[in-house]
Amino acid sequence: MNPRRALQDWLSSLTGIELERGGVTKTLWSVVDERCKELGCDLEAYLHRARSPGNDEIELLANAITVVYTWFYRDRGQLAAVEEILRERASRSVTRIWVPGCATGEDTYSIALLARHLEAPVEILGTDINTRALERARAARYHKLALRELSANEVSQFERHADGTFGVPRNVRGSVRFQRHNLAEPVPSLDGSDNWDLILCRNVLIYFRPESALQAFDRMTRALTNDGTLILGASEVVYDVPDCLEALYVAGRLVLRKSTEPRVRARTALPVPAPAAVPHSARGAHHAPLPALPKQAGALALDVHPNTQDDEEQRLLDAGHTLLDGGQLSEALSQYERLTERFATFADGHMYQGIARYLCGSVDRAAHDLRAALFLDEELWPAAFYLALSYESMGLPTEALREYRHVVRLCERKPEIVRKHPLLAGWHTDMLDLARRRATGDGSSSSQLRPQRGHG
Repeated sequence: MNPRRALQDWLSSLTGIELERGGVTKTLWSVVDERCKELGCDLEAYLHRARSPGNDEIELLANAITVVYTWFYRDRGQLAAVEEILRERASRSVTRIWVPGCATGEDTYSIALLARHLEAPVEILGTDINTRALERARAARYHKLALRELSANEVSQFERHADGTFGVPRNVRGSVRFQRHNLAEPVPSLDGSDNWDLILCRNVLIYFRPESALQAFDRMTRALTNDGTLILGASEVVYDVPDCLEALYVAGRLVLRKSTEPRVRARTALPVPAPAAVPHSARGAHHAPLPALPKQAGALALDVHPNTQDDEEQRLLDAGHTLLDGGQLSEALSQYERLTERFATFADGHMYQGIARYLCGSVDRAAHDLRAALFLDEELWPAAFYLALSYESMGLPTEALREYRHVVRLCERKPEIVRKHPLLAGWHTDMLDLARRRATGDGSSSSQLRPQRGHG
């Protein structure tokens, strides 16, 4: 086998990460080429070195292929669900919380800040495969950009340092620990226990191969305590819920809660359309959490002839795609915003702006952008798909059902538009399959779904 392909396959199998995402392999090979020069070896010799036990190459490579971009209080709507869960458990003992893929720690500390405000006792473990990110998380010092979603009062809680950075208060840091962990491996433990009351895994599984995502999802499911809760990121779509989990709304956002009594599966028993609760064969295995984002944002681009596409529009669009591919969501959003400001009637600009906002957790604003895109071009079926996902996250199943049906009608009436917006090889099939299943409900009524406040 080609040593390049062999190294890539080995690294992907070891970490579970899909290396074909835009920008990832470019960074990987840049690091590998530099290491080969430093070590004075060719790629085949480097592969042998990397695979040998007792060296640091895997750590170096893992650091190169992981995205560690996040910020404080990202997706406040989802954090409101976390806050509600902490309130539910206030009368119980300490709530044990695991944040896999914690990157530089902002999500982990955001929960700790919420817990301190509620006077809720917590023990929080943040894990990541990226050791450089974990060093920054342990340092607990951040630049102003990471605090951009916080109010002046919230910022005032941080310690200010002479170099302009902001430190997480010491009484908050005391409830948080960090450790290196690979999601392709068994669940980590804290104080000898690997059972968790709450797992917050946001926008991590989108970087995994489908089979690896399924395995990680199963491990997290098994690691939940009875009545424990799993919260996934906005960009992850669960095709079906295992028997031991219940899909419900807490504070208006969807969560998966471990049931103390396994429910009996029936094709009409699940609420439809819920983001995670899709009818499935009573005997079939549940599907993996699959990304709602394609591997390359550039693959979403319309097939537009050069003479009908403004060069400046395309330049701004491509710049946004490059940033999105690299996991730089905030920068990508800013690029799409510049695009829509300059070209207000460019439907694609509004669609990608909406997708970026959805991935950032600004679901309400994403819905506004996606509606604008569909107003300008009703055949933008990916915009309708993401609008449906947004409505689901907002607890609006009727509106979501309408958009899923719009997707299905469009693609059945004009099959040619499916590949007019290619979501990389095979992705359009997965998305349309999900839309059809949501739209038909397999005989169930969308009125079955009711937002819930959760239960303790």
